[in-house]
Amino acid sequence: MSQTDAARSLRGVRNLETEIPSYLNDFRQTIAAKHEQEEIARSLQHTIRFYCQLRSTLTMPEFIINSQAEAASIKYLQTVINEFK
Repeated sequence: MSQTDAARSLRGVRNLETEIPSYLNDFRQTIAAKHEQEEIARSLQHTIRFYCQLRSTLTMPEFIINSQAEAASIKYLQTVINEFK
C-alpha cells in the first residue's frame, strides 16, 4: 500500500526504506526495538494505525475492501495488544 500511495510500482518490499523514505519512521515503528511485551504492543498498535492511514488513501479499483474482515482483524489484534499490557 505504501508503494501505491507513493505512486511506485509494486515490486516487492525490499528496499522500501530507500525507495519511499517519507515512510521510514512509520516502517521503523512497526518493528519492536526489544523483545519486551510493551515494545511489541506498541509496534502492533502502530502497525494498525499505519495500515489504516495507508488504506484510507488507497484509490485502486482492483483493491477489494472487506470492512468486516478488517474490523475483526483489528479487534483481534487489539485483544492481543491488551494482553501484553
